[in-house]
Amino acid sequence: MDTTSGASQVYPSTPGIYNLTTQAEGHTVYYTLRIPAGYDGHTALPVILCLHFGGQPNEFYGGRFLGRIPIPGCGSLAALLVAPTTDQSGWATPTGEAAAFAALAAVEQHLMVDTRRRVVMGYSMGGRGTWHMAAKFRPHFVAAIPMAGTPGGIDLDTLRDLPLYVIHSEADRPVPIADDAKAVERLQGMRRAQHSGGVDRKRPQGCCHTVSSQAHTWRSSAMTRR
Repeated sequence: MDTTSGASQVYPSTPGIYNLTTQAEGHTVYYTLRIPAGYDGHTALPVILCLHFGGQPNEFYGGRFLGRIPIPGCGSLAALLVAPTTDQSGWATPTGEAAAFAALAAVEQHLMVDTRRRVVMGYSMGGRGTWHMAAKFRPHFVAAIPMAGTPGGIDLDTLRDLPLYVIHSEADRPVPIADDAKAVERLQGMRRAQHSGGVDRKRPQGCCHTVSSQAHTWRSSAMTRR
């Protein structure tokens, strides 16, 4: 359902998938929202911020990602899924940050959201964005799921106590696993030192960087972790 047209936008409140808009710093932010079955408007649900891959983003590009990985992997969860769209500059930019938090704010303003249970996940460019968002805005999130995206120059120390599930293929050539592997090892070392839980990770063999192969990996991982 597309609710972007018309003089006023009636915010959805029943289960379904919706294309919506909001504003951030004078610019229109496009995002796709998935309200799960059983949402009653009374019980606060967790929210998962879903950050799309790169390419040629336009309008509801985030919805393409939502349908390929988050919904197949998280579709049975009683959680709100929010997939904003940003431009090619990525999520680790002021524009990307503004788009992500504008979409989250709109959902949290109109629906019953448990803001103590925000999760961020993303693939490729969105995986890089997931590392970035989790590190820079650590108090906002209770878990992060970066997929096929490297952490870049983030401060890993801020993530020493954040539950992480890192998915990255050994066979990924466009975005090699090396930086992710090093980051996970460092975090594992920090957590061993403070006797806390480790970092969950999956390093599938024979899986490349394509969305279809990563989606298969994500679906398999999600099924085994329920």
